[in-house]
Amino acid sequence: MELAKRQTGIAVVENAERPAWLVGLGRVYFDRAWLDAVLADERTGRDQLAFVIAHELSHVCLGHARRRYQLRWLEPQLVKEVERKALSLDDRKSAAFSLDLLKAFEAISENVYTREEAYQSDLFAIHLCRNAGFDVENGLDVLRAEAVLSNKTLLDEPLPREGTPPVEPEIQPKTTGESCSLANPPSAEQRLRRMRLELDGLVFGDFGLFEFDREKKSFQRAADASLPASERAVVCIHGMESSREVWQPMLGRLAEETSTEKSPRRLFAFQYPADDSLARSGKFLRRELLRVCGSAKQIDFVVHSAGGLVFRWYAEVERGEFRRAVFLGTPHQGSDLARLRGLLEVVQFVGDISLGFDTALQKAILDGRGQMTFDLAPNSLFLSHLNRERPDLHRDQYAIHRGKALSSTRALVLKASVDAARTALNRKLKKEQETLLAAFGATALEALTVPQEIYDGDLCVTSDSALLEGVKSVETHSLSHTALPRDAGVISLVIKRLMAEP
Repeated sequence: MELAKRQTGIAVVENAERPAWLVGLGRVYFDRAWLDAVLADERTGRDQLAFVIAHELSHVCLGHARRRYQLRWLEPQLVKEVERKALSLDDRKSAAFSLDLLKAFEAISENVYTREEAYQSDLFAIHLCRNAGFDVENGLDVLRAEAVLSNKTLLDEPLPREGTPPVEPEIQPKTTGESCSLANPPSAEQRLRRMRLELDGLVFGDFGLFEFDREKKSFQRAADASLPASERAVVCIHGMESSREVWQPMLGRLAEETSTEKSPRRLFAFQYPADDSLARSGKFLRRELLRVCGSAKQIDFVVHSAGGLVFRWYAEVERGEFRRAVFLGTPHQGSDLARLRGLLEVVQFVGDISLGFDTALQKAILDGRGQMTFDLAPNSLFLSHLNRERPDLHRDQYAIHRGKALSSTRALVLKASVDAARTALNRKLKKEQETLLAAFGATALEALTVPQEIYDGDLCVTSDSALLEGVKSVETHSLSHTALPRDAGVISLVIKRLMAEP
């Protein structure tokens, strides 16, 4: 602790190879020549310095620096594991696998941060600078200057500050190993292109607004300018690790109920990257609505889970138009996926606790490492900006449906099951002695608690997080998170609300 206190702060270094860097323990290092040059820039220097500091601090806040020290701890543990297995002739395959794993960790630990962590840190930096009131575009000038140094042709055709520049593939080929190392770190130009996706709300691929065909019960990509401003419409937005297909039951019923209208309202679903930045998807929603319709004043929105946060960014931050919005299990104050992940990992280890999670959602919580995971964390940079006070939010046009999956009795039964699992886990760990399994199991045991999302929520969102200040229309259902958009009773209530006049 004393060491951490002594090293916390900013250090200036002479003749460094990099302008700034951080290795943990709270100290950021700067090259003196670079720092003097930036501070001499009265127009953008303050914003550039803020961006660089935010980028470096992100490695601590996002756990990247901790990963580095974990790898250092893990290497000698793997050596012991290899030596232990090598003693057994019957375990040669396991020993060979462990040796290959050790070599992989050695390769990774040669570099401080991975390519994907560099991109995550850039997102964190622009979000933190935005929340703190710095000019993000000015801050990016530090990268523009670096890009020009490595590519002089950019002086003839500078990188645009906004628009639709060419973008690097967001997912690197697995065979290159680039996702695990910085053997080929992202250039300043690549980093700028990735950040333009966030700042401009650009999304490529099978995403956007899709119209629901009443006859075929299928989706077709909505054509440009295909929805006149005077026509009524409903747009449904899915949640985390979901897709437009989740709305088939809702839109099928809506198609039947509205078929007798003089001018049946048009039905759409909005598809966005289900593990990516929520702010980027909110901006993308605005782009898509502008592409498809001249005005969204006659559009009702039905939104599930994180899709509700995408809509709120569109409506409250981007000031997008809408008629009404119905929220189903939206975590307005965030969801503690980290604690849920810890519990589910223990469930996988022990294998005898039934929580009732949808398989796809359970996989998403366990595997999710995308930007959405950070955005959904309580008090995240995204939620702090989204939930700040703003005038004229029109939340009287919102309605909320939330779930409560477990009764009081079932919650007590679950607690007893978790206590039994803890005993079973302890029993397994005692047999392992000093092995990696025992070390990881001990960590999992510490995380073995029942999160509030489970005993007082829909398994993913707490009852309180599903509420939003200013919304008076709230209904609670004895349903899990994934059941809300599919349940016949909820669908009937939502359709009744949509058919009524505001």
